[in-house]
Amino acid sequence: MMEIRKNASILTAFLLVTMAGAAGVSADGSDPLDPDDGGADWDGDGLTNAQEQAAGTDMNNPDSDGDGLPDGWEVGYGLNPNSATDANADPDGDGLTNSQEYATGTNPNAADTDGDGQDDGSDPYPNDPANGEMSDSDGDGIPDAYDPDFQGDGSGDGGTQGGGGSEEDGQGQGQGQGQGQGQGQGQGQGGGQGQGGQGQGQGQGQGQGQGQ
Repeated sequence: MMEIRKNASILTAFLLVTMAGAAGVSADGSDPLDPDDGGADWDGDGLTNAQEQAAGTDMNNPDSDGDGLPDGWEVGYGLNPNSATDANADPDGDGLTNSQEYATGTNPNAADTDGDGQDDGSDPYPNDPANGEMSDSDGDGIPDAYDPDFQGDGSGDGGTQGGGGSEEDGQGQGQGQGQGQGQGQGQGQGGGQGQGGQGQGQGQGQGQGQGQ
């Protein structure tokens, strides 16, 4: 009798372990026995696994509906992370779609994100109320408002121009000898170049003549 009870206990324990293992890890990789699963963000979309379950999104896909907008961004602004149609919507009527708002870092629910009185769609500096005074899009240390590389339309002029000039005089000496009938001729030429520009040359000539 004791042997039967012992075998029954072993069998029961084995079945419990087997059932726990079968129900432990779900198809999505979550483990109901792991208390840390809920607070993790496996796909890095800004939503925890628990929030993903509440929103009905995929905890292993940062963009569940495939519209180019991260699930966390959509949920944060009250959009539908399970509908791809809202990517082209413009809920604030500023002329920018939600996809464009995401790309520019503006608020899809506020027509004038920086509060400067100009709608985001027509504002070259939609995140800067000082209209470029505080923005430095290319990180060159020059505010956009004064940077010739920033045109406000997404393109630049290719670079700024710079230059300088200087003038220095060059000197040259020339000597010539000539023979003729009592006449002498001499020619001299000189040329010089200075740093940063072309210089002016001066020449001196000496001539000697012998006449017959």
